[in-house]
Amino acid sequence: MVCLWCIAVENNAQAPPQSNVEKVRTVNTLVQRYLLPYKQALNNAMDKNDYAAALISLNHILLYEPNNDLD
Repeated sequence: MVCLWCIAVENNAQAPPQSNVEKVRTVNTLVQRYLLPYKQALNNAMDKNDYAAALISLNHILLYEPNNDLD
């Protein structure tokens, strides 16, 4: 999470000042991009009934988004 925050801060340093809401949206967007492969891996594992692999992906997703509703 710290790495994603650093990227967001660096991007914000180059852009004009943003409101706190816009900064949170930027960080959330970066987190979503980071988690997309894990969500896809979770879906693929569930399709194959590979529950061990699904749990690994799910744990990673929930680590970064504890309140994730897994859209």
